[in-house]
Amino acid sequence: MIGKILQIFAPPYFSDEAKNPPAIVLNAVLIISMGGLLLASILSAIRNPEPIVSIVIYTAVALSLIPFYVLMHAGYIRFVSWALVSVLWVVITLVNYLLGGIEGPAFSSYLVLIVVGALLLGPWGGAGIATLTVATLLIFYVLRDTIQPPFQEVQASTTLAIETMHSVLIALFIYIATSTINRFLWRSRRHLKALRESLDELKRTTVSKNYVDNIIQSMSNLLIVLKPDGTIQRVNHSTLATLGYASDQELIGKRYDEVIIDAKSAAYPLPCDPDNLTDVRETGTYRNVDQNYRARDGRLIPVTVSSAVMYDAGGKVQGVVCVAQDVTEQKEAQYQLEYQAGLLNSVFDAIIATQMDLTITSWNKAAERIYGYNAEEVIGRKLPDVVPTVFNHRDGSQSGFIREKYLARGYWQNEVSQRRRDHSQLHVLSSISLLRDPEGTPAGTVSINHDITKRVQAEQALQKRANQLALLRQADIEISSTLDIDHVLEMALVVASNISGADAGMIVLIDEAQTAVIAHAVGRYERRLAKGQAHSLDEGIIGRVLRSKQAQKIDDLRREPERVTELPDSAQVMAFPLISHDRWLGVINVETSEPGQFTPETFDLLSILTSRIAAAIDNARLYGILQKQLNELQTLYGQVSKLEQLKTDMIRLASHDLRNPIGIINGYVQLLRADLQDVAEDEHLEFIEQIGVASERMDEIATNILSLERIHQIAQAGYDAEVDLYQVTVDAVSTQIASARDKSLTLEIQVDEPHEAYIVKGDESQLHEVVINYLTNAIKYTPAGGEIVVRLTAVNDHVQLTVRDNGYGIPANQQDKLFMPFFRAKSEATSDIDGVGLGLHLVNNIIARHRGEIVFSSEYGAGSTFGFSLPLVETSRL
Repeated sequence: MIGKILQIFAPPYFSDEAKNPPAIVLNAVLIISMGGLLLASILSAIRNPEPIVSIVIYTAVALSLIPFYVLMHAGYIRFVSWALVSVLWVVITLVNYLLGGIEGPAFSSYLVLIVVGALLLGPWGGAGIATLTVATLLIFYVLRDTIQPPFQEVQASTTLAIETMHSVLIALFIYIATSTINRFLWRSRRHLKALRESLDELKRTTVSKNYVDNIIQSMSNLLIVLKPDGTIQRVNHSTLATLGYASDQELIGKRYDEVIIDAKSAAYPLPCDPDNLTDVRETGTYRNVDQNYRARDGRLIPVTVSSAVMYDAGGKVQGVVCVAQDVTEQKEAQYQLEYQAGLLNSVFDAIIATQMDLTITSWNKAAERIYGYNAEEVIGRKLPDVVPTVFNHRDGSQSGFIREKYLARGYWQNEVSQRRRDHSQLHVLSSISLLRDPEGTPAGTVSINHDITKRVQAEQALQKRANQLALLRQADIEISSTLDIDHVLEMALVVASNISGADAGMIVLIDEAQTAVIAHAVGRYERRLAKGQAHSLDEGIIGRVLRSKQAQKIDDLRREPERVTELPDSAQVMAFPLISHDRWLGVINVETSEPGQFTPETFDLLSILTSRIAAAIDNARLYGILQKQLNELQTLYGQVSKLEQLKTDMIRLASHDLRNPIGIINGYVQLLRADLQDVAEDEHLEFIEQIGVASERMDEIATNILSLERIHQIAQAGYDAEVDLYQVTVDAVSTQIASARDKSLTLEIQVDEPHEAYIVKGDESQLHEVVINYLTNAIKYTPAGGEIVVRLTAVNDHVQLTVRDNGYGIPANQQDKLFMPFFRAKSEATSDIDGVGLGLHLVNNIIARHRGEIVFSSEYGAGSTFGFSLPLVETSRL
């Protein structure tokens, strides 16, 4: 108990030795002051009949000293010393004033206060207290008459208490003085002994210190020793080499935070900053703090720094030791890892790493997006449990087969089907690669899965569409293979039934009188409806199609409020309008007794097919009309043939009978001109002249009529007139120069021999027509800026005329039909050019009648050459 009380009132101890002596004195003064005041309060209570005022004053003063005691233990020695001396001076002055001033028993307390002030505040503090005391003495002396007699009589007990306190304080001061002298003597002896031991140890450990210094200099880590003021005291070789300094003298004496630390990236508090020594002392050390050291050339070197404070034997801070490790390679490796991780998370393909037992170890962001699982949910689970996979049948149905593949080859790749978290299906292109450890043992796999769902769906849709188009093409061929209307109707219903799976169908046609009749029926309708039977246009599904002018599909006939078909057991029905060139031809109707047989795809497919059926029916009906018209034309042709024979007879009659009277009239007109030239009046001569003109006109008409007969004769007998082919060519070219110029085309003639050498037999007008046809075609099928060359050359005993252009050319698969009647070569570039396809056919006939040959060559996209070759007249080669 007593030990605990003594421990409470024991003086505090500070690491700063300068604080300890005044702390001992201050502690003693505070304890004695509080004890003396409490004792005076007790004595006043015993001896004074009215002690309340005295007790309150003494007790209040004693308690006011407790905060000073607390502040002293907190280390505020100087502040508490000044405050305590000031308070004691006020108390002593007040007591002296109350107890008689200079004559009072407490006046000697000023001497004690001066000693206490000197011990606590030093010589200057003691001198200050002494000066203040002398001034107080003078004041009391001047006021001695005023303050006497005292406010209260001084009791013997009070005097005893004051004298006792003085004695205790003086004894305390003597004890403190002797104790301090003894402690300093003891400490001096101890320091002397320690110094001798240190000298002996230094002699013994000189070699060891050199050994430690060598170890420090050979450290791979950076070592920096700082003084308490933050300047560099020592560095090792690794520090100089890493930071690029040649000598430690370049760093010693400079501040650590100004030379080495990069202020922009520094972590605060700095682990080696002397300003943070208090924090370091409390935490022990700073360990592995990331910093950037600044090299001599300005480079920033990442390091991890650990630091510790150095103390001497008395606990005084001697400096800070900083050990830093260059982590440039680790930072670069970490950056590469982060960069690669970023790449893995930025790709659009799912990347999944597993152990050899298919336990998932890595799952990137794309895998989260594709499969719907977060990485935290799947890592540690088996891959087949998370992503069910169906392999291609060629790779087997078990994952063990795939395992054998990538174990043998190191990789495997194929398309597979998988399931997402929501059980939806997806298609991926999966690539599995084997991962090996440094010893080459298989350690795991990495799968890269590229989502190809959209591509596969597009391929499936494309394949389905291709199958539908192939089916439509085959159906189109079947329907269009004949122009017999009955066969077309039959094939149309058969094809529609096969595509849709219908078990009943009919076609209703509408004639020009807007009357509907059954044209054909199949399946369950075949025995129920008769061909030619009338059908209502207002009732049932047929009426709905005619009113809406759109195809109709009813999926559940049982829910229909009215009867729409002729068959009561039908479950579904579809009806499509047959329209060709905006003309209503009728309606095609198919039905089934199986629910769900007609799908939306079937409906769309038949919607396309019915347009071809309508065209085929229309063509068949037109063919029937044309066949009827052909029979009528054949009858008319017989009649025209008879008229042609009559025309021929008329021409022959005119050639023999009309020219004789005309010749007589012309003869007499000439005689009248000669006989009446001098005697007749001018008016009469004018009459004779008009008669002569009329006669010559009649003769010309007769000659032209005879020319028709000549045409027939040429066709029967051949071409015997000599024709200058060069002149024909020149004339033809001259007529087309303006057309060529309008399209910015170059048109020229090239002749190998003198033009007199190109004489042939034939009809000049027809040959002129041939050349004109070639030229107009060349101008028409050559784009602006092109070139057209007309060339005449002699080849053996023939003359060859060619018209060459660099226009669009003719596709190779159309060239064999080029000279057929009504055929026109078609290409994307020539689709907008008008023509009927008869020109080349007529050219071919004309050249054939002249016993010549057609010349032709063409390259699609490069141009064409058209021409002909005719036999030369022998005299033209002389």
